[in-house]
Amino acid sequence: MKFGNSEIYIFNDGTFTLDTGAAFGIIPKNVWSKHITANTEGRVPLQTNIPVIVGKENGFIIDTGLGKHPDPLKSKWFQVEKKSDLSLTLSETGIDQKITHILHSHMHFDHMGHTFERDQNNAYFLKNAIPVINKRELANFKKPNEFTKGSYIQWDKDFAKRKSRIVEGTTRISGGMKIIETSGHTSGHCVFQYEDGDQKFTYFGDLVPNTFYLKAGYLTAIDTYPMETIIQKKKLIKQAIRDRRLCLFSHDMKVSAAYLSGDESNPEIEPVNINE
Repeated sequence: MKFGNSEIYIFNDGTFTLDTGAAFGIIPKNVWSKHITANTEGRVPLQTNIPVIVGKENGFIIDTGLGKHPDPLKSKWFQVEKKSDLSLTLSETGIDQKITHILHSHMHFDHMGHTFERDQNNAYFLKNAIPVINKRELANFKKPNEFTKGSYIQWDKDFAKRKSRIVEGTTRISGGMKIIETSGHTSGHCVFQYEDGDQKFTYFGDLVPNTFYLKAGYLTAIDTYPMETIIQKKKLIKQAIRDRRLCLFSHDMKVSAAYLSGDESNPEIEPVNINE
């Protein structure tokens, strides 16, 4: 999809599931079940939607999915299914050569799976691109607490060998890309905003993993700081409506991108097929 003078794509790196308790927390079943269907084991599917933006001078990938070889225990817990692989798709399309930055909303296992992987030649995934990681989120990844450790893979000291850019707060990366530290889902969670001419988008990360969560009070049970999630969602959704921002959703099975309109407390959704 043309986006100003840039190109934007959405790729997939497999699916996984969450228990409905984790996915919906205090949201009653008679509310969420009208929108989302659980499987026979009481779990809901989530897709890994991976945006790639290619501008004149820079290319960005936001999050890196489940990885080529997801952690076996996590794969069992979360019912990981891989029908396609991000690294292979990027290579086949030639887009891998255009990516200069690997951006991370946070470091949960389903958002950084490829980042530290190496191929048979011992080369990193997107070896010419630099990973960008929030300082607080890197600390969460290295030393998760009792509440968060189920969402991270175990830190390996070998990961530190890959040169990365560590950022804090709100930071302009380059080429129209901005990272905003929001907290909420994790203490170091970030969203990304990109501008090219009069075209603008917001990638919510897991503040709004799919369109169901656009209502401010709809949260997962695994948000570490739920009130921060609510505050940030309200602000970002209001801005998205006002500025006609394309909104990207990290885990929606049907709507990976949409424009929003109407009331920010219950916005209308205009789906967009980016890969048309």
